[in-house]
Amino acid sequence: MMSISGREEITTQTARVLLERGRLGDLCAPVLHHVATPEREGPHVPGWIVMRRELALGKAHNTLDDLTSARFKNKGVGPSPFDDFRAVMQTFEDDVPAIFFEDDVAPTQNACLRLRDLLLELPADCGVVSAFDLRNEWPRPGLFAAPARRDLWGAQALMFPGHVVTLLREQARLATELRSWDVWTGRAVERLGLRIYHYSPSLFQHVGGYSMYAPGSERPTAVNFPGDTFDALGPCPDPVPTGASAGVPLPMRCELHQIVHFGGATCARVDR
Repeated sequence: MMSISGREEITTQTARVLLERGRLGDLCAPVLHHVATPEREGPHVPGWIVMRRELALGKAHNTLDDLTSARFKNKGVGPSPFDDFRAVMQTFEDDVPAIFFEDDVAPTQNACLRLRDLLLELPADCGVVSAFDLRNEWPRPGLFAAPARRDLWGAQALMFPGHVVTLLREQARLATELRSWDVWTGRAVERLGLRIYHYSPSLFQHVGGYSMYAPGSERPTAVNFPGDTFDALGPCPDPVPTGASAGVPLPMRCELHQIVHFGGATCARVDR
C-alpha cells in the first residue's frame, strides 16, 4: 500500500480493515510505503512492514500541502508523484504476484483471499486486474477484459501476475511524463501486448474524499460494490446488485479538506 504524509488517519484505518476484513495477512506480510517529511509521525499500522521514504521541503514550498500539490500540478517541474509509485514497483519481487493498494479503500469480507483464488483463473493475456470498478460498467460477476487502447482509470486495488511484475519493474525504470500511476500501468501493460482485466463485483470501495491528483473533484465510487458484509468467497447474485451509495461512509467532514473521508477520518493540518 502506498501513502503520503497528511493521510495518516485514513491510512491507519485502511491498513486495519485490509487485515481484519480483507484478510490480507493470510496472503503475505503486507508492506506500507509511506512518503513523509522527517519530522512527521507515520500512521499506526500494526501487522504491516513500514518502508518510509523521506520527502524534503524545498525553498519554493513552505508546507507539505504546497509540495504535495506541486508534485501533481507542475507538469515537468519538481518531483513527480510517479516517483513514489516507481519506488514501490522496484520493491516487488520478480515472478511473484503482487497486489497494490492506495491508502483509502474498504474491502468486502475475504476480498484478498478472492484475489488469491483469481490468480488461478487469469487468462494468459492478463497484465493487470483491477478489483475496483471506477467506470461502473461490469454488471455481471466475473472477469472482464477492457477494450483495447482504453486508459486504466483507478489504481485503488490492482493485482499483477508474477511474470508481469518482472516486466513492469523494467518498464517503471524508463522515463515517463505521466504522473498518474493508473494510466501509466494500463499503457505499460498494453505495450507488453497484454490486457487490462476488471473483476466484478468490485471487491474494494474507494472511500477517501480527498484526491491528491485532482483536489475538489467528485470522489469516484463503484456502484457494484456489494458492501462491507459481502463474502467474496461466496456466491454472488447475477446480475450484480448496484447502488449509487454502496459502501460510501456517512457524511462526516474532514477538518482539513472539508470533504468526507472513510468512517469520519480527519486529516491533521500539515504545517511542516
